[in-house]
Amino acid sequence: MRAIWTLAVAGALWLAPACLQAASGDVAALEQKAAGGDAAALFALGDMYERGDGVAHDMALAAAYMQLAAEHGSGAAQYRLGLVQAVGLGVDANVTESYKWLSLAAAAGGEDTSALLAATLRGKLAARMTPAEVEAAQAEVAVFKPVTGAVELPKSKLAAGGDAMTAEALQARLPPGGCGPLAVEAGDAGAYAIAGYLAQGRTASLLAPEVKDLFDQHAVELRVTEVEPNLCAALDAIAQTPSAGKTGDSMILRGATGAEKDRFVDGDHLVIEIPPGDDDRFIAVDYFQHDGKVLHLVPGGGSHVQLLKAKQPLVLADPNWQIGEPFGQDMVVVLSSPRQLFDAERPFLERASDYVADLKARQAAGDVRAQYRIITTAAR
Repeated sequence: MRAIWTLAVAGALWLAPACLQAASGDVAALEQKAAGGDAAALFALGDMYERGDGVAHDMALAAAYMQLAAEHGSGAAQYRLGLVQAVGLGVDANVTESYKWLSLAAAAGGEDTSALLAATLRGKLAARMTPAEVEAAQAEVAVFKPVTGAVELPKSKLAAGGDAMTAEALQARLPPGGCGPLAVEAGDAGAYAIAGYLAQGRTASLLAPEVKDLFDQHAVELRVTEVEPNLCAALDAIAQTPSAGKTGDSMILRGATGAEKDRFVDGDHLVIEIPPGDDDRFIAVDYFQHDGKVLHLVPGGGSHVQLLKAKQPLVLADPNWQIGEPFGQDMVVVLSSPRQLFDAERPFLERASDYVADLKARQAAGDVRAQYRIITTAAR
């Protein structure tokens, strides 16, 4: 896995420079040098564990090696340690310590671009610190002297834990999403990613200390999208419904020009392209607004139903489907069934909670499939 350290501070995104490419075929030789206090070897091992380059990807172990390398005077390690301490990747977040290590990296100078980046980022951090915190960090910088001599190499908490983390074990540790199920997906080099939706403000539940420590140890990536709370009840019900198509074979949203998009502005036309299925199915198209209401663009019952023929795609491009107020985060849903979803046509606009309650009852039959997309809308 080839990861890049990132840090968002005061609206700016800072990327670490390219790291030294450690030789993955001779970890033992590097460990021997590192145990003797060789700063370059310590840094190289930290880089390998951060990248999963020839070793298991372990953010906590990478941070521990970077700490030792920084203490032994490696400017590159001081920069990287300052980054991870600012955001808490593999270590507890500590802005004062981050400022200290970034200051030392900046003072190292040389041709390495990390010195310039460290100086710039240090200034951003200072804006988040009190004068007393800055003064304390500067005092530590003034007395810093690189350590020398042998060190005890850090041990992986993953190895000490015995069994490797499984997707099932990780799933069991996740808090309830309440906005559709959170899924554990396989990533690179045996790592995992958490994907799904949470109500706005709920992501913090995934960063509780005990859960965050688990994520850090196993290099778990968060791919969670926060959505408007009013969408969550609908999403929670719809996400439980089997997908209408194979992976990657989902509906496409376009504007009037034909460009695929997930962001629309006032006056944009909404075009919905539905891929073909294996059998004839009746469809309903619903537009859930973030204000708790739902518009039935294509009713799922009554006299004006829409049939999706087997093996044939369907493009819905009603000229009346124009984006308007209220602007925010909305959801487009396509439901399908071999029979009409509802006995009678529903009103064009209704409360989403009423519709979801009836939809859950209809889902009990087990023949409803769903596709959904979260979109954002805004004024021009």
